[in-house]
Amino acid sequence: VMTLQMARERYARSLSLALAPGHDITRLATILTAHRLPDTSHIPLQLSYSNGKASGKLKIAPKWMVTPSTALFDELETLLGSRAVRV
Repeated sequence: VMTLQMARERYARSLSLALAPGHDITRLATILTAHRLPDTSHIPLQLSYSNGKASGKLKIAPKWMVTPSTALFDELETLLGSRAVRV
């Protein structure tokens, strides 16, 4: 038996973030940078953006792959909201 957080950390294949106007992108970059740790497992990052008039998906360079950790998911959900973070 494992918690949802444990399953996320162990089985995550990618991290999808839904961004919108008003999200603090500078803070987002800081969080993601802190979770790009060397010598650990990494998952690709996918971003989507919507502003009411248009929406789209952004291709993210492999250097932005992040380490799937409870701390990362918690920080992202606090910043963007739980519905904006999908594993």
